[in-house]
Amino acid sequence: MSRSPVTVVIPAWNGWEATKSCLDALRPTLGVRDQVVVVDNGSTDATSQSLRQYPWAQVLNHPLNLGFARAANAGAAAARHDIVVFLHNDTVPMARWIEPIVAALDDGSVVAAGPVSDVALPGQEVLAAPFRSTADARRFARDHTAAHRGETTEASILDGFCLAVRRSSFEAADGFPTEYGLGSWESHDLCCRLAAAGRLVVVADSFVAHRGRTTFTANGIDRATDRERFRSAFAAAHPGAVLPPLVSACLIVKDEEPSLTSCLASLAGVADEIVVYDTGSTDGTVELARRLGAQVIEGYWDDDFSRARNDALAHCHGEWIAWLDADEELECDPAQLRTLLEDTPLEMDAWSVRIRNLTGAGTGSEFTHSASRLFRRARCEWAGRLHEQVAARVEHSAIRVADLEGSHINHTGYLDSVMAAKGKAARNLRVAQTEIDEADGWDKGYSLGSLGRSLVLAGQFQEGLDRLLEALENTDNGNTRRLAMRASVDALSAMGRYDEALEYPSRVVDEGAPPHTAAVIEAPIRLAQGHYQKALELLDTIVPGWVDLDGYGMSVPAYAAQRSQALAGLRRFGEAADALLSVLIEDGVLDAHLGSLVDYMTEAGRSLTDLAVAIPPQRVNLFLAQVLQLRPEVADTVLEACLAGPVDARTVLATASKLAIRLPVERAMVWSAVLRQAGFVAACPLIAIAGSDGPPVLRARAAATAKRAFGDDRAEELFLSSWAAASDDDRAVITLEAGQLCPELLITVAGAPATVAGNR
Repeated sequence: MSRSPVTVVIPAWNGWEATKSCLDALRPTLGVRDQVVVVDNGSTDATSQSLRQYPWAQVLNHPLNLGFARAANAGAAAARHDIVVFLHNDTVPMARWIEPIVAALDDGSVVAAGPVSDVALPGQEVLAAPFRSTADARRFARDHTAAHRGETTEASILDGFCLAVRRSSFEAADGFPTEYGLGSWESHDLCCRLAAAGRLVVVADSFVAHRGRTTFTANGIDRATDRERFRSAFAAAHPGAVLPPLVSACLIVKDEEPSLTSCLASLAGVADEIVVYDTGSTDGTVELARRLGAQVIEGYWDDDFSRARNDALAHCHGEWIAWLDADEELECDPAQLRTLLEDTPLEMDAWSVRIRNLTGAGTGSEFTHSASRLFRRARCEWAGRLHEQVAARVEHSAIRVADLEGSHINHTGYLDSVMAAKGKAARNLRVAQTEIDEADGWDKGYSLGSLGRSLVLAGQFQEGLDRLLEALENTDNGNTRRLAMRASVDALSAMGRYDEALEYPSRVVDEGAPPHTAAVIEAPIRLAQGHYQKALELLDTIVPGWVDLDGYGMSVPAYAAQRSQALAGLRRFGEAADALLSVLIEDGVLDAHLGSLVDYMTEAGRSLTDLAVAIPPQRVNLFLAQVLQLRPEVADTVLEACLAGPVDARTVLATASKLAIRLPVERAMVWSAVLRQAGFVAACPLIAIAGSDGPPVLRARAAATAKRAFGDDRAEELFLSSWAAASDDDRAVITLEAGQLCPELLITVAGAPATVAGNR
């Protein structure tokens, strides 16, 4: 069946090898009446000379580069046919790509059409694995076009890499605008004007492979200037028009009401849309997510993280996917990050982001790793039930990733409180076992490693070690092997098998880790052995804050904690305290138990006022919560120092009211006086002790003290209650003590001799 002839316009500026590949692929797809116009836009490489080898192409020579728009407009002016196809020189047209486009333009309501591609704007970029060769692209194009024969979809903007328009519509829109310098954004502007005159469609059974930005790369062009020029001009000329989303945020959630607000707030300025896939929340998560502007998909949970994430992915529209969990927050410069994504070389599939995993009580203990958290939607998806990985679509092969600088993610999911509340260890173990049982892991060694790490996390150290060793036998992937070895060290150390653990630091280096990784792994083992001098020597070779190729490293707080432990083991307590205090002052975190720091300071004869001064104001609540975990007498001295220091007195007193009920009555009376003087009568520790379910003698003693010291009328009823619960022996003690502290309370006790205590 005959079709209307077309004119193909190819602007070219250097990058001859790309232009040659385009022309060689184009020639077999042309009809006898089709016209090809190549506009040599001031090339200085082999382009001008080599184009002579293609006599079937009409060449327009521009001695200077006039920019893409002027070159394309010049090519359109030379067109002999009504359908003009503007084709970038870094494309590789596939078989029968023209026919479906012409068929779409046979509809009089359609003014422009474009094909699908492996590299294009959302809506035209097909969901495919990255092509490793032209042969891969041809095979994919054949299968894809056969499966989508005759399909078209509406579009608001078409990607300029291959844009077919009616010449009459093109001229009516005044062609490509020329205010964008050398080029980059003029296709967007043209499409907005074309859309006012008719429909724009994507033709699903026309496929053109696209290398992407080859000309810009070859000529060192910075797209940022043109991008800002486009945004200003576009906003003025087309108010209200919406550009395709650049970034979609993608989350799966369940009962995340406490953390969701801060998570989504961290995406402000980064994400154009937020898709939240709920796996069965029973709290207010769904309603909250909708109020915060997210699109919510009410899904289900089947112990498969990748399945849930990929279901969420199906509802995203952005070119890039930023994925977080609700217990994570992104820290970045939004404008800078979006510019980076817009300018990312098209051969790149993803960016690896550093993740700070906060652990323990949340006072600064952490470990870091990196993961692919920004990826191209059309090329990637998740694989693996647990510890899911971003992989290439279809075959789940490795993707092309670069490290992202200047941004990171804070993760609170490993805090003790969160792990306990959500039962994460048990869940991860269940999911990992299912992945092995159903053999659906994208890498058997990786799946075994996930199971092994989950077992270690759940405290099943020997079984975890067995799975980790099995993982090492089933993978050649360096990252998977290093992760398994690190987890093996954790398991062996937990079982006290330190000599075996010491075999692994050098093995990790043999697997490709930098040499100083060995010291990072070995130092904690030496500390556990009590080999403090050796540990200190190893620590002296480590650069705090350094991160290895797997994204693991030793943070400054972790380094300080290990160094202080080694110094304390050598009885250098003053230096040990200084190691922790310095990082607490400078970074506001403490990767050690607060009790250790107190012990070091006490051994060194240091005033705890130094500790009170060092506590960061923004983390006072977290630190004081840890004070309650100390021995009562130690916590008492810490709170006393804090009350005399710069820490907010109300926060200290709130903590003291909880601590004082664990102190002797005499000390509880002191804190009761301080609290009452501050206006917190209701929080009186003596009254709290008297009303507790503790020993009757203790309760009566606290009630009598409260009545004697403060005249608190609540004490009388509480004294009677303790008397009623007391044994005869207890009552004898209570009678003696109350007679000395507050004899009038004994009058209220039926049958008690009112004069006994007074006579004693």
